[in-house]
Amino acid sequence: MNCSQHQDEQMRLFCKECEDIICVQCLLENHQQHNVKGLFESQDIIRNKVNYWCSDNKLATQHDLAETKKQLEEANEKNVQDEAKVEDDIHRCEMQWKNKIEIEAKDLLKTSKEVFEVSRNQIHSLVDEVKFCENEMENPASEDSLIRLYCSLKKCSINKECLKSKYNKDAPLLIQLNAPSGDRLLGCIGRRLWYEKDV
Repeated sequence: MNCSQHQDEQMRLFCKECEDIICVQCLLENHQQHNVKGLFESQDIIRNKVNYWCSDNKLATQHDLAETKKQLEEANEKNVQDEAKVEDDIHRCEMQWKNKIEIEAKDLLKTSKEVFEVSRNQIHSLVDEVKFCENEMENPASEDSLIRLYCSLKKCSINKECLKSKYNKDAPLLIQLNAPSGDRLLGCIGRRLWYEKDV
């Protein structure tokens, strides 16, 4: 028969002090200073003990077994209740985090859209300036047109280099526009949630 504590070891020994049937590993761990015999040599002791439990002291043994069974049933019921409570707590936390993430994501998406909207407006404004320059540079119609043409050409010239660096084709568009990337959004959500948790 294999040991319940060391399942790869067979129980071949009997500790007379503890009245336990043990394996070699049990001997090394807990019974080194005890009086230990081989299992075969100890069969008379084991038989007498079993006879005492099952015959001479049968009622007390049955009572002890019934008490143990009752305690085990109560422990199992409590275990089931505790498991259900832990699962409920986990699901409740999951829903709380989901709700917080949804709220944070909506706020961050709104911010992201606002950033993109500003960038779009800037681009459209510059496109209008370029079109005006293209139409007016051949023959400014008036002094006002001349002044505006000067300002527009100046603006387009200044923005030329800015646009080259800001809208580099090799760089991700989200970074170019200074808009939050997906990783940055998740990072923001995580930091806010952890902050709320600590508070």
